[in-house]
Amino acid sequence: MLTEFLPNTKTLLIVGAIGAGGFLAYKLYSSAQERARQKKIAQRINSEEERALMKSTERTIDDQSAQSIARALYEAMDGMGTDETAIYDVLIERNRLTSGDIVAVNKAFGVQQYGTYGSPWWGDGEDLNLVEWFSRELSNTSSLYKILQTKFNQAGIDWD
Repeated sequence: MLTEFLPNTKTLLIVGAIGAGGFLAYKLYSSAQERARQKKIAQRINSEEERALMKSTERTIDDQSAQSIARALYEAMDGMGTDETAIYDVLIERNRLTSGDIVAVNKAFGVQQYGTYGSPWWGDGEDLNLVEWFSRELSNTSSLYKILQTKFNQAGIDWD
Protein backbone atom coordinates (compact mmCIF):
# COMPACT_ATOMS: atom_id res chain seq x y z
CA MET A 1 0.00 0.00 0.00
CA LEU A 2 2.72 2.47 0.99
CA THR A 3 4.68 1.71 -2.20
CA GLU A 4 1.94 3.34 -4.27
CA PHE A 5 2.98 6.73 -2.92
CA LEU A 6 6.75 6.29 -3.14
CA PRO A 7 8.50 7.09 -6.44
CA ASN A 8 10.25 4.20 -8.13
CA THR A 9 14.03 4.01 -8.45
CA LYS A 10 13.95 5.08 -12.11
CA THR A 11 12.04 8.26 -11.23
CA LEU A 12 14.50 9.07 -8.44
CA LEU A 13 17.46 8.60 -10.80
CA ILE A 14 15.92 10.90 -13.43
CA VAL A 15 15.09 13.60 -10.89
CA GLY A 16 18.58 13.30 -9.39
CA ALA A 17 20.24 13.56 -12.80
CA ILE A 18 18.20 16.63 -13.72
CA GLY A 19 19.05 18.25 -10.39
CA ALA A 20 22.76 17.48 -10.75
CA GLY A 21 22.76 18.72 -14.36
CA GLY A 22 21.04 21.94 -13.34
CA PHE A 23 23.54 22.48 -10.55
CA LEU A 24 26.47 21.81 -12.91
CA ALA A 25 25.04 24.24 -15.47
CA TYR A 26 24.62 26.87 -12.76
CA LYS A 27 28.23 26.38 -11.57
CA LEU A 28 29.57 26.63 -15.13
CA TYR A 29 27.55 29.78 -15.77
CA SER A 30 28.66 31.33 -12.47
CA SER A 31 32.28 30.50 -13.21
CA ALA A 32 32.08 32.08 -16.68
CA GLN A 33 30.44 35.20 -15.20
CA GLU A 34 33.18 35.49 -12.57
CA ARG A 35 35.95 35.11 -15.18
CA ALA A 36 34.33 37.83 -17.33
CA ARG A 37 34.06 40.13 -14.29
CA GLN A 38 37.69 39.50 -13.32
CA LYS A 39 38.80 40.27 -16.89
CA LYS A 40 36.82 43.51 -16.88
CA ILE A 41 38.40 44.53 -13.56
CA ALA A 42 41.90 43.76 -14.87
CA GLN A 43 41.25 45.86 -17.99
CA ARG A 44 39.99 48.74 -15.84
CA ILE A 45 43.04 48.60 -13.56
CA ASN A 46 45.36 48.98 -16.51
CA SER A 47 43.46 51.77 -18.26
CA GLU A 48 44.98 55.22 -18.66
CA GLU A 49 41.80 56.83 -17.35
CA GLU A 50 41.98 54.82 -14.13
CA ARG A 51 45.62 55.73 -13.55
CA ALA A 52 44.83 59.41 -14.11
CA LEU A 53 41.91 59.27 -11.66
CA MET A 54 44.06 57.67 -8.99
CA LYS A 55 46.63 60.46 -9.32
CA SER A 56 44.06 63.24 -8.93
CA THR A 57 43.56 64.52 -5.40
CA GLU A 58 40.68 66.78 -6.45
CA ARG A 59 37.23 65.91 -5.17
CA THR A 60 34.52 65.46 -7.76
CA ILE A 61 31.75 64.36 -5.38
CA ASP A 62 30.03 66.20 -2.54
CA ASP A 63 29.54 64.94 1.02
CA GLN A 64 26.06 63.61 0.28
CA SER A 65 27.37 61.50 -2.62
CA ALA A 66 30.22 60.23 -0.44
CA GLN A 67 27.65 59.22 2.22
CA SER A 68 25.53 57.46 -0.42
CA ILE A 69 28.52 55.52 -1.75
CA ALA A 70 29.63 54.59 1.78
CA ARG A 71 26.13 53.35 2.59
CA ALA A 72 26.04 51.25 -0.60
CA LEU A 73 29.40 49.70 0.30
CA TYR A 74 28.20 48.87 3.79
CA GLU A 75 25.05 47.23 2.40
CA ALA A 76 27.14 45.20 -0.07
CA MET A 77 29.22 43.77 2.77
CA ASP A 78 26.77 43.62 5.68
CA GLY A 79 25.09 40.33 6.52
CA MET A 80 25.95 36.93 5.14
CA GLY A 81 28.16 37.01 2.07
CA THR A 82 29.61 39.92 0.17
CA ASP A 83 28.22 41.35 -3.05
CA GLU A 84 31.50 41.96 -4.88
CA THR A 85 29.63 42.98 -8.02
CA ALA A 86 27.96 45.80 -6.09
CA ILE A 87 31.31 46.97 -4.69
CA TYR A 88 32.81 46.96 -8.18
CA ASP A 89 29.77 48.78 -9.55
CA VAL A 90 29.80 51.46 -6.86
CA LEU A 91 33.53 52.16 -6.68
CA ILE A 92 34.74 51.48 -10.21
CA GLU A 93 32.04 51.13 -12.84
CA ARG A 94 29.35 53.66 -11.90
CA ASN A 95 31.45 56.27 -10.15
CA ARG A 96 34.71 57.52 -11.60
CA LEU A 97 36.36 58.35 -8.29
CA THR A 98 39.55 60.31 -7.84
CA SER A 99 41.89 59.79 -4.91
CA GLY A 100 40.23 62.81 -3.27
CA ASP A 101 36.84 61.11 -3.67
CA ILE A 102 38.18 57.90 -2.12
CA VAL A 103 39.28 59.91 0.93
CA ALA A 104 35.78 61.41 1.19
CA VAL A 105 34.08 58.00 0.90
CA ASN A 106 36.45 56.53 3.49
CA LYS A 107 35.67 59.40 5.86
CA ALA A 108 31.92 59.03 5.24
CA PHE A 109 32.08 55.30 6.02
CA GLY A 110 33.83 56.01 9.31
CA VAL A 111 33.76 52.93 11.51
CA GLN A 112 30.97 50.40 11.45
CA GLN A 113 30.33 47.41 13.68
CA TYR A 114 31.55 44.21 12.09
CA GLY A 115 30.58 40.67 13.08
CA THR A 116 27.47 41.23 15.17
CA TYR A 117 25.41 38.29 13.85
CA GLY A 118 23.48 36.58 16.58
CA SER A 119 24.77 38.78 19.39
CA PRO A 120 25.51 38.03 22.18
CA TRP A 121 26.45 34.51 21.01
CA TRP A 122 28.89 35.80 18.40
CA GLY A 123 30.01 38.75 20.45
CA ASP A 124 29.28 42.41 20.17
CA GLY A 125 31.29 42.87 17.01
CA GLU A 126 34.14 45.27 16.55
CA ASP A 127 34.36 48.72 15.04
CA LEU A 128 36.20 48.59 11.72
CA ASN A 129 36.95 51.20 9.09
CA LEU A 130 36.31 50.70 5.38
CA VAL A 131 39.74 49.24 4.60
CA GLU A 132 39.38 46.75 7.44
CA TRP A 133 35.93 45.74 6.12
CA PHE A 134 37.40 45.17 2.65
CA SER A 135 40.28 43.16 4.14
CA ARG A 136 37.83 40.89 5.98
CA GLU A 137 35.26 40.57 3.19
CA LEU A 138 37.38 40.24 0.03
CA SER A 139 39.94 37.64 -0.95
CA ASN A 140 43.38 39.25 -1.09
CA THR A 141 44.06 37.43 -4.36
CA SER A 142 41.06 38.86 -6.21
CA SER A 143 41.39 41.56 -8.84
CA LEU A 144 38.85 43.70 -6.98
CA TYR A 145 40.92 43.55 -3.78
CA LYS A 146 44.04 44.56 -5.69
CA ILE A 147 42.45 47.54 -7.45
CA LEU A 148 40.92 48.78 -4.20
CA GLN A 149 44.23 48.37 -2.41
CA THR A 150 45.90 50.43 -5.14
CA LYS A 151 43.19 53.11 -5.09
CA PHE A 152 43.31 53.51 -1.31
CA ASN A 153 47.11 53.50 -1.15
CA GLN A 154 47.22 56.13 -3.93
CA ALA A 155 44.75 58.21 -1.89
CA GLY A 156 47.14 58.07 1.08
CA ILE A 157 44.96 55.65 3.05
CA ASP A 158 47.08 52.88 4.52
CA TRP A 159 45.71 49.52 3.41
CA ASP A 160 47.85 47.28 5.60
